[in-house]
Amino acid sequence: MDVEWKPYYRAECAAKGARDAIASWLVSDRAVAEAVRRRSVLSFPHTALSYAGPHQARIARALYDDHGIERVLALGVLHASGIEAYRAALDAGAPAGRRKDAFAVVGGAFLPHEKRVET
Repeated sequence: MDVEWKPYYRAECAAKGARDAIASWLVSDRAVAEAVRRRSVLSFPHTALSYAGPHQARIARALYDDHGIERVLALGVLHASGIEAYRAALDAGAPAGRRKDAFAVVGGAFLPHEKRVET
């Protein structure tokens, strides 16, 4: 099953009440601000807005408002089970040559060249 995530998240953010909810989550959180001050790794879920949004908003608030950080490197999780070359690279039962060829395709950004996207 292919899921188009960008349109899903875009629609979720455009839904009635979403902007008000996001604004209400932009509260100062001393624990998050202190973690930023200590240069900690900040990790949060990346699921539905109602679940992940409060966590993401507190982190954004701590980074921007509490510390003046305007640029962030966000590392995402690749859910690549739908990419055949990725499955082949991980298939312990596949011939070594096939796995090596598949890994060459998905190596780097873990996406085949024709599937890479700008984010």
